[in-house]
Amino acid sequence: ELIALKREHAKLLDAKQETPHEAELTALREEVAALKEKLRVVETTRKEENRIKSEPMETTEVASLLEELATLREKIRIAERQEMRLKTLRAVKEDQCALNKGNDVSTQPSRSEYFVKEEGCAECERLKEELVSLKQNQSVESESALKEKYEKMERELTEKYDMQKAIAEKLQKELFEAREKNDELRSAMRILDEQCEKLMELKKRAEVGRKKAFERLASINEKLNELRRERDSHQQKDADHKRLLQENERLTKKIDYLSAELRETHTDYREELSKLARQMSETKQKDATENESFAIKVEMLETEKRQLEATLRSLQRHIEQCKGECESRAKEVTCLRESQSKVMEENAKLRDGLALAITKAEKFKEEVEALKEMNSVINRELSKAKDEKSDAVIRADALQQAFREKERLVAYLQSQLHMRTCNKIKRTSSRSTLISVASESSVVDVEISEYDDRDSGTRGRAVVCSVDEGPVRPDSASLTRSTGAYVSAARTPQPLSSITNRSESSANTSVAPTPSRVGTMKHDIPHRWKTFLLLKQAKCIACYEGLPRVRHAMRCTECGLMAHRVCISNIANTCGLPEQCADYYLDSYATYSTTTMSGWVKLWRSDDTTGNKWRNAWAVITDQRLCFFDNDGLASPNDGGSPFLTVNLDRDHWRLQMQSVLDVSVKGGVSKDSLALLIELRLARSSLYMLAPTVQAKQRWVRALQTATDRRMFVQRRPSASSAANKMLIALDAPLNLTINCSQMLEEWLLIGAQEGLFITQLTSPRVPFIVAGLAAVFQMELVSDLEMLIAISGLQRQLVFMHVSDLYDGLKSDRPTVRPTAISSFSGCHLLTVHIDRLNNTRYLCVADPDKINILHFNSRLGVFTPYKSIATNEPATCLLSIADGIVFGADQFYFVDMKTVMAHVVVVPGCPSDYPLAAVSISDGELLLAYHNFGVFANVNGNRTRPENVDWNRAPLEFVYAAPTLYIVHNDTLEIVQIAEYNGPNSRTLLDVRDFYRCHCAHYIGRGRSAKEVLFALSGGDRTEIHSFCGNTEKTVFGTLKRKVTSHGEMTAHGKRLKV
Repeated sequence: ELIALKREHAKLLDAKQETPHEAELTALREEVAALKEKLRVVETTRKEENRIKSEPMETTEVASLLEELATLREKIRIAERQEMRLKTLRAVKEDQCALNKGNDVSTQPSRSEYFVKEEGCAECERLKEELVSLKQNQSVESESALKEKYEKMERELTEKYDMQKAIAEKLQKELFEAREKNDELRSAMRILDEQCEKLMELKKRAEVGRKKAFERLASINEKLNELRRERDSHQQKDADHKRLLQENERLTKKIDYLSAELRETHTDYREELSKLARQMSETKQKDATENESFAIKVEMLETEKRQLEATLRSLQRHIEQCKGECESRAKEVTCLRESQSKVMEENAKLRDGLALAITKAEKFKEEVEALKEMNSVINRELSKAKDEKSDAVIRADALQQAFREKERLVAYLQSQLHMRTCNKIKRTSSRSTLISVASESSVVDVEISEYDDRDSGTRGRAVVCSVDEGPVRPDSASLTRSTGAYVSAARTPQPLSSITNRSESSANTSVAPTPSRVGTMKHDIPHRWKTFLLLKQAKCIACYEGLPRVRHAMRCTECGLMAHRVCISNIANTCGLPEQCADYYLDSYATYSTTTMSGWVKLWRSDDTTGNKWRNAWAVITDQRLCFFDNDGLASPNDGGSPFLTVNLDRDHWRLQMQSVLDVSVKGGVSKDSLALLIELRLARSSLYMLAPTVQAKQRWVRALQTATDRRMFVQRRPSASSAANKMLIALDAPLNLTINCSQMLEEWLLIGAQEGLFITQLTSPRVPFIVAGLAAVFQMELVSDLEMLIAISGLQRQLVFMHVSDLYDGLKSDRPTVRPTAISSFSGCHLLTVHIDRLNNTRYLCVADPDKINILHFNSRLGVFTPYKSIATNEPATCLLSIADGIVFGADQFYFVDMKTVMAHVVVVPGCPSDYPLAAVSISDGELLLAYHNFGVFANVNGNRTRPENVDWNRAPLEFVYAAPTLYIVHNDTLEIVQIAEYNGPNSRTLLDVRDFYRCHCAHYIGRGRSAKEVLFALSGGDRTEIHSFCGNTEKTVFGTLKRKVTSHGEMTAHGKRLKV
């Protein structure tokens, strides 16, 4: 017992010796507090910087800083836990010190008495010595162990302090680096913002930032809900904490009570020991006889002592248990306080974060508004850039065209070694490309068949093909086609030498072998259409009809395809697909002849009174008959089925309506997507509507019907000797083939305006035209005879210029003909001009059309030039300008008449005319006009009153009209139609006579009048040949012999024209 008490005393002394090191612990706590303060300052600075910064830090840097801050917080928590553990140990040691002090005070008198009694006992001496030695050993061991433990703890604390200090310095350094890097990033961002190429990226980044802001706001709302739940749990923990405090107070009172009882027990035990000591002293003084009774009492006392020791041990265990419970409760209270402080700190951080998030959300809203404005500005700039790009593409195309024209001009000039000594053009050695049907057609057929036998056989099959036969996919229609008749619709026109008569040749109806299926073409790139002004003859890729000159059309800016504005919805998305690739796929799906066609369609008749509106039918074109069956099996010759509707394509009166404006009843029964699939046939008394299954099927039906139309035109032709005579004046083969736009007769000289410039030749002895320097591309010329002035539209910018005829003659006399044109009032972009003469006031006006308006200039006799007078705005580019007695007539979106007295435009409205596109106005007589629309023509006066009751329907889409009384020339895409207008005998006069003639040609274009008003000049231009043909009627004093045809030894057709004088 004494040894145990000694050991406890030594431990308490060692604990007292450790108390002087509290100063170091205090210093450590102060350093930890300073680190916390620094961390709080760093966090506050970071928050302020985040508010100030316009652009967020990089995600990786923020993540690294957050990880380092979390590591520093964890280390601070570990240091705080160690500090709390030291505080707990210190409290326990103080309690033990207090208890041991009480034990020493209470046992000191008994020890002194006991040691006094021991002097007489050797045993006590020995025990004393052992006690001293043990005490010394215990003190030495405890001091050394405590010293080592203290030094170890001191080293650990020093290392941890240094580590935390280094970490703090590192964090501060990284914070400064992050600031510098952030500044660099901000400067880089400013530089990037100044670059126009990153505008779209900024737009995308703004959209992503906006999405992230919404996501952050949603996450903050979720965190706020979580904080509310944590607040509720924290309140529950506060209630538990209060309950634990009450339990702690109860246990503390219990411990005090048990401690008091323990002290009372110790006091009783010491009193009993003192009594026993006195009794032993008294018994020692008695006789030795009493030793036995004393031994008995000693044994009893030892027994009681053992019992008291057992009770003391049980009480000590109870006290230790109570102390352990108190310590655990104290730890729980400490943990709850720490968790409470953490929750409060997190609540404060979340409040700050919520305020920061709200501020950022407001800032993001402002940024979004700013970015929207920036986006609108960018969109405007992009649209402007796209417009500039398209304009640049147009300018580039124009420059490329000018470059090609210059190259052709260079080739032309290189081919002319001596301009004045050029050989005459021998018409007998030229092959004409203007083909008509002669009476001796059987001879032609025989000669052609003989020529085919001599040839390899491949060119013979091309006799029955049209110039632009294009392959399409057979969708629901079964097609047959000659193997040699394939030319892509998107290709350039064939040379004129390959154009032959197809009306007198029998169609090759043999079915070519069906090619194997090579695959499916998955090319789906839409075209980028742009409106442009067409100045040259072209062909629509959708409806295969010609595009009128000087009118708006649509052209793809990527691949260059051209189409009518109403036809672009019928074109497949094949932009950028190479022609060879398209031919490869389309060839594998299309083999058909131009005279045979079949397939399922939906049919609707305007005169159907049975109530059957749209009706499914199997349509077949064979033997120039269009038949409709209820079943595809009935169309077989073996079944002998009869069609419920038949149209004779050679004899019946029918017409394919081009770009039709549908009736209201038909529109009501067709969806918007199906309007592009409709085909309209105008019969004698009704209309027939065919609804094809696909766009490709519609194109095939249109091609077949156009082929039938061409055949009917040649079959129904009624030529006469009085209709017209023609001869070929000039034939120019490559590289001398010019792109001729206009011509003008100047005595015996023929001025030729071409894309390559101004050329001149003599008609009496035609030679190769030689160039007149000084003018670029010439688009139109007008000769004012009484003023001796030649007005032209020339140059890449289509400027209006004039030159005097005398200067032109002087220039022609030199070895190198040159003219010096003078610009008129800086007009550019012109495409039409005409001269109007007011006979009453003896005033001359020059009317010039550009894409936006018609400019009217009057002649200033004092200055000798035309000066601007007035202008008339137009909705569409003017397609025609016609000078009549009282004013001018022009066609744009409608036909207009301009009275030159008031210079006001009035719409010419003819009753009973359907809505259509105006093409040309032709003067028939002083009070009668022919207003030519896209599908029909009407005879009326300038007030809109009909002069003849019937409309004139065109067989094919017309492009140009030329009238030389009584002959009307109508130019189609690949044919030239010549008709005669009946004489006017009153309101019920006929429109056209039965006389009708056709010529097969390609790219025919009216260029001007010949040596008389009855002579009309046409230019036929192709890839390798250009011809000028003259047409005139029998009223001329000079007539031309009819065209005789034969096949030369080389198998080429020639035309001979001889001029005969009457």
